[in-house]
Parts: sequence; C-alpha cells; structure tokens
Amino acid sequence: MRIMAIDWGEKKIGISLSDPSGILVTPFPYIENKNRTKSIKEIEKLVQENDVLEIVFGIPKDIKGEIGEKAKQYREIGEKIEKKTKVPVKFFDERYTTQLANRILRLHPKKKTKRKELKDSLSASILLESYLSYKKNEKI
Repeated sequence: MRIMAIDWGEKKIGISLSDPSGILVTPFPYIENKNRTKSIKEIEKLVQENDVLEIVFGIPKDIKGEIGEKAKQYREIGEKIEKKTKVPVKFFDERYTTQLANRILRLHPKKKTKRKELKDSLSASILLESYLSYKKNEKI
C-alpha cells in the first residue's frame, strides 16, 4: 500500500511517496502551483501511476494547534483531491515541516538555489514520515 504526502503551497506543492510496505519515504519533484485545476490533475496522474491507496494532506495549524482560515482552505483543496482521485485523504498537522526541511538543507553542500528546489518535497517527506510513525504508534 503506497501512501502519498502532499505539502500544498501557494507556489509549489511538495510530493512524497512511501514504498509499498509503508516504511521508506521518497521525495518526488515538486509541482508548480500556477493553476489549481492543473495541479490537482498532476496529483491525480501521480496517484494513478503509483498505485496510491491513501493520501496525507498537510494542514497548517496555528501555534496553538487550532485550525485557522488557511487550514480551512487547504482542507477544501484536500477534499477536492479526494473526490477527483477517489483515494481517501487524511489531514495531518504540518506545523514546522518547512522549518525542519530548511534546517536540514542548510547542512546540505549544494548551492542555495538548488536547496530551495528540494525544500517542498523534503517537507512532504517529513510530513509522511511523521504520519507513518503516528500510524505505527497508534497500533501499539
């Protein structure tokens, strides 16, 4: 069962996929988010090509863990993706994934412009790893 993580952003959408066993996480190239309909179609294509059975969609909760306006907008997008792909979408707190990705990438020897290209997909990978860990611990 493959799980996809989506880190939706205003300009770029980070994508990450688990392996079929749900243990390993692989970042995918980000999707340019210039047109929401086009972006959702690209996600739909990735879901079909990779036999995705579940999608984790990052929700930007506020510092108190509450859902604000941005999170409500993102939830609507996630629901559209669920409707289009017919794959269940789970909403998961994405707080601090981008900051953690930035910290990790600062240690990376590549140029700053190259690191920026990796940030969104790395954020999606962190989101997916957190979700997989949560699911694993939930079963204990």
